Amino acid sequence: MLLRNELAHRIKNILALVQAVASQTLKDGADMAVAKPAFLSRLAALSRGHDILINSQHNSTQLRELAVAVAAEQAAGRVVFDGPDINLSAKCALALTLAFHELATNALKYGALSNDKGMVSLSWKIRSEWAQPTLDLVWAESGGPNVSLPSRRGFGSRMIEKALSSYVGGTSRVDFNPDGLVFSLSVPTSNLAEF
Repeated sequence: MLLRNELAHRIKNILALVQAVASQTLKDGADMAVAKPAFLSRLAALSRGHDILINSQHNSTQLRELAVAVAAEQAAGRVVFDGPDINLSAKCALALTLAFHELATNALKYGALSNDKGMVSLSWKIRSEWAQPTLDLVWAESGGPNVSLPSRRGFGSRMIEKALSSYVGGTSRVDFNPDGLVFSLSVPTSNLAEF
């Protein structure tokens, strides 16, 4: 009974995430020639995150393992990772999988990874000076083309700023600095273990 309830809960979480991805990707009569590959790419990223969870044979995975599997796959040695070992629940791991995928995809299309010299630094640390310890994560791009504020916000930006922060119960921000995009996420560490 307990296993069945846990499985039902996990499936509902995954389906809710897939539904949100489908809804945002196909929003406003999207051109199917563009929307279909974007949707399939996002589903593939979720699948990779799920594979990591299954292969770990636990209910959690390490932040570094997830970040390397998702972001480095697209960037081949141009993403530098720095941070302590942090366990993530399945719920947080899948949400971060989608965020890392969107960040890497956008960096390849428009940002630091769109040329041959740009880099990305993905760093995280635990801040314990407040009443509740907090994970601070930063994706910082450099060496790419000059960045300017986009005229419209795409799915990736909306998902990263709004859905991710609410899904993991933290706050996030995307800054379009001229020398490179910076995404930051702050999450109470207690939320990282919630299923």
